[in-house]
Amino acid sequence: MTDDELRERNARLRDKINEILETHPELRDATDQVAPPEVRGLTVGSASLERTQTCLQEQARAIVERRPDLERFFED
Repeated sequence: MTDDELRERNARLRDKINEILETHPELRDATDQVAPPEVRGLTVGSASLERTQTCLQEQARAIVERRPDLERFFED
């Protein structure tokens, strides 16, 4: 996967997470516990992009663990 593809994938996942958190702010605690603030906005370099992807996936899992009905938002 190229850096551009990974950036696009991260952006889509970040947008989905943010959309859910706007509608369900009570889930923010679950996502904040997973991704430290210094990693959340990191988007430079391949290794950083991969770390960001991992953190975003963990945030999505944390959301689904608390609200299984929201899993459909993460199906691609």
